[in-house]
This record gives sequence, C-alpha cells and structure tokens, in this order.
Amino acid sequence: MEFPILFSTAPNSAVNIASQGQWYEGDWYWNVEVGSGNLSSSALEEQRKLMCILTELKPNPSLQDTTIWWRDSIGFSVKAAYTRLRAILNTGSVLNSSLKHCFSVLWKVPIPSNIQFFGWRLLLDQLPTRFQLFRRGVGDHLGVVCPMCFEDEESAVHLFFHCRIAVPIWSGVFAWLGIPAVVFPQSVMETFDVPIDLLQGIFKKKLRKVLWFAVTWIIWLSRNAIIFDDVRLDIPVIISQIKSILRDWLGFYNNCRIDVAREDWIVNPVDYFYWVG
Repeated sequence: MEFPILFSTAPNSAVNIASQGQWYEGDWYWNVEVGSGNLSSSALEEQRKLMCILTELKPNPSLQDTTIWWRDSIGFSVKAAYTRLRAILNTGSVLNSSLKHCFSVLWKVPIPSNIQFFGWRLLLDQLPTRFQLFRRGVGDHLGVVCPMCFEDEESAVHLFFHCRIAVPIWSGVFAWLGIPAVVFPQSVMETFDVPIDLLQGIFKKKLRKVLWFAVTWIIWLSRNAIIFDDVRLDIPVIISQIKSILRDWLGFYNNCRIDVAREDWIVNPVDYFYWVG
C-alpha cells in the first residue's frame, strides 16, 4: 500500500474518486478526506506526497471508477513494481544503501525462490506482522501483541530477532554451530550481516546467508502455526526443524552430496561446513 497511515485514518476508505473533489469552471479540485484532528508528522508527509501525485491527475466524468496500476498505463506487472522499488533504492541515503547491499546478495543465495521472496519482503518490512497489519488499517492497537511472547508489539525485528522466544532459538542454533550468541541490532537489514561475521571461516560467504534464511523462515512458519493451527510452541522442535532444513538447502541447492546421516548432522554439522559449497 502506498499510503498506509492515511488509509488507516481515512473516515471512509471505500469511497469513489468522484466524491473526493469537484469540478469548477472546467477544472477539477481535489478535496481528499484524510481524517479529523491533528495528523502525525508521518501522516502529513504521506498527505504531501499524495497531493503531489494528485495534482497531475483528474477524473474522467465519462468513465466508471476502476482499480489500476497508475504508474504504468499498460497495467500492473512485477517488472514495473520491481523497477520502481529499485528507483527508490537509488536515492543515495544510508538506509537505501543498506537495502541495495542486502538485495545485491539476497537473489544470489542458493535457496528456493519462494524463500528468497520471503526474505525480500522481510527486508522491506512488508510481511503481514500484526504491527504491519495495524498500520494498514487491519485490526486495532490492542491486537498487535506478538503471538509468541504476548509481551511486545509484533514488529518484524521483534518477532524474528528480539522476542524472548526468538532469542533462545538463535542461541540454540549458534550453540549447535559452536559460536557465541549475540544481541541482534535494532534493524532487520543490519541482522542480515550478523551470520556473516559469526561464521567467518566456517563456510563460504554465500552459504552463510542460508543460515539467516533458515532461521527466519522456520520462525515465520512456527508463528503462523501458532496463530492459524493452534499449535503449541516448542523451541527444541523449532531448532530441530532449522537444522534439518539447513541440511536440505545446503545439499540440494549447492550441487553437493551430504555424506553424513541426518542424525549425525544434527549432532555435529561443523565438519561439513568446512568443505561445503
């Protein structure tokens, strides 16, 4: 969604375009309702951007309202959306430089493509966590609590890296690899490089990223199972799933055989890491 804060504050988000302005002496004048009261600075910035876009547009009185991809007259395409995102990332800010670095690596990590897409959404903070859903106008502020710890808002960085359930999961995986646990940064993008630093020398750089994907993916699946299937939380089981999927990805997506039984791998994977890939 382009303007999630304005959308959440709008008194009626389902109105048609024609009701948000009026014709006067042959010209169209916008009068977009964005909610009453004092808007936050973020909402005001979204309003400014919205009005900049709308100044170039006006409705056609002979046509009915339809949903369109307004950035391309041909219609929506993944290519057009990705091109727009890349253009946004090329603005030169420190934040965008970090994203560009992450994306330059993300699509090269040898894992299933759906997991790459999951990581892409995570780095952009576009996964439907409860906090993100609330920002998009779904639910209320009472429903944003993390379903794993029931203590803090379920933002992406909390769910995957700072939740009191996620922390022992990461610590368990790091202990399995014989490396110390860490306190993760407060930014999802910054966490992307943490396994690189910790696993220096254990296995090749590209494959170190596989660990980040394996842990975050299994945490996401576990979180969804708790919400939608009423599955009971079991940290040892989650860690075992991470160990197992890491073995599968390293084996099947790196054109190499794993000459070790799954049971032995789960007990001691380090010897394999030294030569994999």
